Amino acid sequence: MPGKETGEIMTPASYNLPMRWIRRHWLALLGLTPLLPPLIKAVLQLIGLGGSIDFLIARYDDPAWVGRMIGFLIDPPGWSIVPMILIGLLLI
Repeated sequence: MPGKETGEIMTPASYNLPMRWIRRHWLALLGLTPLLPPLIKAVLQLIGLGGSIDFLIARYDDPAWVGRMIGFLIDPPGWSIVPMILIGLLLI
């Protein structure tokens, strides 16, 4: 407890600091509520992306064709840079 080290006497009013802050800023907190669903969706997408990356890393050394394909996508050969630049410029 904060008052234990300094020898202060804790009053019941000091326990209500978070509630006072909420009462003081309730309008701002109410204004933030429309942002909650997109924020939750973004967090869930980041968690899903982490799972996908973990899946790719786990399958990278797979002896089947899946491992070779993931290896090609993660570390493409040097000759593929020029065709990718040309395709990108054509798409623009």
